[in-house]
Amino acid sequence: MRDETGLPYRRVRVHRPWAWCWWPVQDLIDQDPDVADSHEPRMIGTVDVDWSVVLQAVRYAIDKCCKLGAEAIRQKSVEVELPMPLRQVEYDLVDSWVGADMPVTYCYEDDEIVDGRHRLWLTRPYAAGDGLVPLIAENLWYLDDVFTGRADAAVCLESLDSARLWWDSADGTLRRSNSYHCRQLADAYAELTVPEPVPAYWFQYLHDWDDALPRLAELHLAHRTDQNLLGYALPSAWRFRQDRYGLDPQLVIDMFRTMAGLNGFTMWGEPAPRPRGRLTLFRGATSANRCGPSWTVDPSVARYFANSRQSPGAMATVWVAQIPADRLLAYFPDEREFIVDLTGADHLVHPAPPSARSHWLTRWRSQRLRRFEGRGA
Repeated sequence: MRDETGLPYRRVRVHRPWAWCWWPVQDLIDQDPDVADSHEPRMIGTVDVDWSVVLQAVRYAIDKCCKLGAEAIRQKSVEVELPMPLRQVEYDLVDSWVGADMPVTYCYEDDEIVDGRHRLWLTRPYAAGDGLVPLIAENLWYLDDVFTGRADAAVCLESLDSARLWWDSADGTLRRSNSYHCRQLADAYAELTVPEPVPAYWFQYLHDWDDALPRLAELHLAHRTDQNLLGYALPSAWRFRQDRYGLDPQLVIDMFRTMAGLNGFTMWGEPAPRPRGRLTLFRGATSANRCGPSWTVDPSVARYFANSRQSPGAMATVWVAQIPADRLLAYFPDEREFIVDLTGADHLVHPAPPSARSHWLTRWRSQRLRRFEGRGA
């Protein structure tokens, strides 16, 4: 069993790899299309086809494309090798489902199956488990035409915004099943609006739960951020950052400085008055990283970072600095963390004395910090 290339019937080419979504087939169709249309049964429903194999092959092929991420946006098609060879009759149906001309297509905003009702109906009994089947989302159908100048970008952007508003209020389970699709909507928007800053309401779809900070940094390096986006996304992205993502400290400082704007200082992303004078702050780090941007008023927090949040084998300690207020860029009250710009001020940083512990914060200093937090609230 071989196709026109001489290879076994197990390689399919998925067209528009950026346009696929996943839907519960039970929500799509509940009646035989020939019955609904008062037609005689079509040949597709009478030939000897293993529709279970067709569905599993299509699921496998689209799942492989979903793992490509943003790189799929400008690819017209992707070849996928299936885990098993197919008979030609099943192969032809799989090829039509994911092909260029008659893929199974759905417009979820209008709840309309544009093409493929018979294929959905005939595979419906075999969609066990979550019942999800892959379909082309019609709002991304013409994206490649936009990239090549054959379609109007403004019309496509209007369609993308309409889709985003639909997903903003969609069922949570359905959103989780379509995280790839929502990401592709956002990637398409970002591609079509270069070099404008990405709006905050699109950023939520541009990252996974644990990579918000590196994604934001990538956009900042590309000059695609502004004060609004950073104020919306940077505080939570920074607060819940993952240790495995290392960022250039100067890039971090530049993002916080951009977020602060003319005010120069923020608390959880909102403009706030700076503390006055100098603050005694601590940092747990290696000697090479002692002037990084993250500092705390609590030496026990710094000691935790020195002992437990370093790369294997790294030698770290607690550092202390008397930092002028004009070097403070942001404050996070929940961890009493300051973002500090120590560029050119290495001389301010010294090893903390061994006796430094949480109780170092006297009642006077704690009250002073609480008053500052109250002023910024």
